[in-house]
Amino acid sequence: MAKFIETRVNGQISDRDFLNKVLGAAIGISILLMSYGFRQWHTKIQPKQDEYFDLQLQKLKQEIENNKSSQGTGH
Repeated sequence: MAKFIETRVNGQISDRDFLNKVLGAAIGISILLMSYGFRQWHTKIQPKQDEYFDLQLQKLKQEIENNKSSQGTGH
């Protein structure tokens, strides 16, 4: 009976060690993918969004100036 219990305990310990290694690998891969995704967003997507918003801001400023000048000459 003691041999059986010892075998089960050793099996559970090895299962736990395996599970810890698998979880560690999964966490490591997740961190690498997260870093890769952030770098892609920061270098490719965000600059385009910044440029788009800058162009929108310039367009709005021009529209405001055009409205002010057209209102000033219409009266």
